[in-house]
Amino acid sequence: MASLRRRFSAPCRSSCAAGFFLAAVLSYCNVHAGGPGTGAAGFLQIPVGARASALGGALTAGTDNADAVYYNPAGLGLVRGPELSFSHNKFIEGISQQWFAAAYPCRAGTLGLGINYLSVPAFDAYDAADTRAGSVSAYDMAVHLAWGAVWPLDFAVLRSVAWGAGFKYISEKLDTETGTGYALDAGLLAETTFKGLKFGVNAENVFSTEIKFIQAGARPPLRVKTGMLYERPFPAARMTARLTLDQVFWKDRSGYTSAGLETIFYNALSVRLGYNGFGSIASGLALGFGFDLSAYTGRNIGVDYSYGATADFGAIHKLGISYKFGPRRPAAGKQAGLSRPERTAAPAGKIGAVAREAAAAGEPAESREDASFRLLLARLRDNDPVVVLETVSELSDLNDRRALEPLAALLTVRNVNVRLASLSGLGGLLYAKPPKTAAIPRSAAAYAAALRFISGALSDRAPAVRSRAAALLGYFGGAGAAGELRAALEREGTGAVRRAITKALKKLHSRFPEDKK
Repeated sequence: MASLRRRFSAPCRSSCAAGFFLAAVLSYCNVHAGGPGTGAAGFLQIPVGARASALGGALTAGTDNADAVYYNPAGLGLVRGPELSFSHNKFIEGISQQWFAAAYPCRAGTLGLGINYLSVPAFDAYDAADTRAGSVSAYDMAVHLAWGAVWPLDFAVLRSVAWGAGFKYISEKLDTETGTGYALDAGLLAETTFKGLKFGVNAENVFSTEIKFIQAGARPPLRVKTGMLYERPFPAARMTARLTLDQVFWKDRSGYTSAGLETIFYNALSVRLGYNGFGSIASGLALGFGFDLSAYTGRNIGVDYSYGATADFGAIHKLGISYKFGPRRPAAGKQAGLSRPERTAAPAGKIGAVAREAAAAGEPAESREDASFRLLLARLRDNDPVVVLETVSELSDLNDRRALEPLAALLTVRNVNVRLASLSGLGGLLYAKPPKTAAIPRSAAAYAAALRFISGALSDRAPAVRSRAAALLGYFGGAGAAGELRAALEREGTGAVRRAITKALKKLHSRFPEDKK
């Protein structure tokens, strides 16, 4: 410590603070950014978010949530609903990093906000004579404002291309000394027609201003990141594996590679391993896990943790939490299985009917919602039932009445799992407001149409489909659904289905006691 004080031996307290703070921050940045170099705002090189840190920060092509504000603003174009994200990064000696991000989809794209705050608690400062001269505190902060949108292409090579741009306000303070500046980022993210493969590129600090700190000034360095994501489901094992890979290029130093592997079990538990190519192997390794609590709480809540170790800072723990607004996901045990008994595409004619009706109604042809919807319609015609199942989940999350006919069309396909998923999707669209009165108002025409589709599934040839249709009618149906359920009960010969219908009737009777017979 004495050598550090002598190195920064100016008589002012801010110089002593600068020595300690910069030594601490840059030692960590050097591990993650590949050694010392020129440039300001070194704290921006520290990965944010627990999930991303566990994956070595390799998310240039793998980000589709609010954290895209930091990793690649183009990823904001893939965000389907409003969401919030927060993470806490604990270093030694009370040094900590907080990250907050928010994303809000609008008609033409998604707006993103991020706040990156690195703080150092008050510590003793000494003058040139090695005499204590009070205490000093310090912080680094960046405020990100970004925008992202997607262009659906759906041709031979590319299925869609997302683009984004971000603006950063940077502020650094040591004692009484403050430096501020600005920087601009830009990125692209391409989804290929090869299922599960994406590529991304992000240029950070394409334009920046000089940040003058104490007496010297510097600009945030230009950094270009290219990335790849490959995702592959393993239906038999109820798991999905994701491999992410980033290559980072600097303007004034050698680049490095980072990679991450994420395995998701039962759509709930994620196990992650990551590596950042600079520093020693021990310093570059990270691991972590995450829990998607939506299947158990009914809320779209995720909790993430990561652990990493560096020679300078020792063990580094990060904890994050995220929340996505919108329809709740199906509870555990309610989701369709991902078995692959046959490859079945949905009837193209029925699916396309909604798009033709929208065009006839004079709706804008290329709004962001229409473009995303058209892309999902194309995926429903995929021959792979796993792709269709994933698309059904996305359609139900959109909470768009135009999804009714495409989902209903899937009730006629041969794959039982797809028919089950389409019923769950229809139920997800109805989730917002189950009727509290026996009569469904004329204004709820879409609601009534969905109930008709579900009622028709009471005659499906698969017992599992009939059981799920009965359960949905018990929760969402009006008083009139009781008659349909009683008729189905009379003709039903499968014990499990009869029990499901009986349970649904009890549910209806509890909601509409005046209709109980």
